[in-house]
Amino acid sequence: MEKKWIELNIICHRSLEDIVSNYLYELPITAVEIKDSDVINSSYENKPEWVIMDSSMCYESEDIEIKTFLENNNDAKSNISKLEGVLKEISKENNRFLEFNYDKLIEDEDWSKEWKKHYDTIKIGESIIINPIWKKYKTKDDEIVINIDPGMAFGTGSHETTSLSLLALEKLELKNKILYDIGTGSGILSIAAAKFGAKKILAVDIDELCIEAANKNIILNDVDDIVTPILGNLDDKISKDMKADVIVANILYHIIVDLVPNLNNLLNKEGVFIASGIIKDKKQDLIEILNDNNFEITDILEKNDWVTLIVRNRNA
Repeated sequence: MEKKWIELNIICHRSLEDIVSNYLYELPITAVEIKDSDVINSSYENKPEWVIMDSSMCYESEDIEIKTFLENNNDAKSNISKLEGVLKEISKENNRFLEFNYDKLIEDEDWSKEWKKHYDTIKIGESIIINPIWKKYKTKDDEIVINIDPGMAFGTGSHETTSLSLLALEKLELKNKILYDIGTGSGILSIAAAKFGAKKILAVDIDELCIEAANKNIILNDVDDIVTPILGNLDDKISKDMKADVIVANILYHIIVDLVPNLNNLLNKEGVFIASGIIKDKKQDLIEILNDNNFEITDILEKNDWVTLIVRNRNA
């Protein structure tokens, strides 16, 4: 018997994206899709020549649409009720408009087709190609192709925080480096690092679904001899004798802030920390926290409302 899925649609101000998405990931859902006019307009303005995109797709709005699918099982009614309550609280606390709809049922086969419509081959930076597994792509010289199944976990390269993290990795010399990927999601950053020459990578996430998806993508890209997916908190899972040369954390701002004081225990002296998932309003706060902990900002990457910092460990 085929599964059925309930399509969840949330329309809210873009400033609520993180808080709404983070709660959604606490539910047994599939990946979260976000439709944002800023992202669409920027993609149109900066599209490569080989990408076909009509100007009619562009529009202006301060609101975004967040879509996901919840399995229509015995727990669905309870999960939707809880979600409704949380969304009302979010709207009230932030004094922002928020609309929630969940009246569309999707068959399993249609669900798969629905997701595939939203993913295409994209190029990031000078050499990174993100290719969904159902697309055929002929690799060109010096390209790093990452084949991805975007079905179950965050991180397909289309969101600014992921693309900025990939651009940061492209800037580094990763050959023979040890790298920790904190909040690995789909595993895309770990796979990119492996293809850039890193010798050992730990891909860490507290979400079991993310680890399952990451493991699938890691095997799909033939880097399972380099990348090890780890479920749980990094501190509990690694040897204190093995510090990283590079740590990339594409996670929430408050988790990065909590991580910084302990970063020197995980990162070699002169090692590089890539901090992503930061909204512009929090950029200066995080820079000050990093400076206070003896980390030097070496580069700042920005796209729309998002910021990624590349920093070097100056601790002894």
